[in-house]
Amino acid sequence: MTVRKRCVICEKTITEQFHVCMACLKTYNIPYEYRNWPLWVKALVNIELKNLKLLREEEKHMTSPEGVREETVLRRF
Repeated sequence: MTVRKRCVICEKTITEQFHVCMACLKTYNIPYEYRNWPLWVKALVNIELKNLKLLREEEKHMTSPEGVREETVLRRF
């Protein structure tokens, strides 16, 4: 599963290495360096990182060749 990286503020698709798009950096006057970002932006980044981690963990637990989790198959029957 491929997950496109999105700006944590406006949801615009951005380059994989960034968390915030240039438009939001300018609009909200956010410094370029992460260590100087306001706490609310850092909190959004932390939420994003946790969600990505959960998605990756879920991918690891896919068990069937068709990509359907075993528990999903069991619930259907």
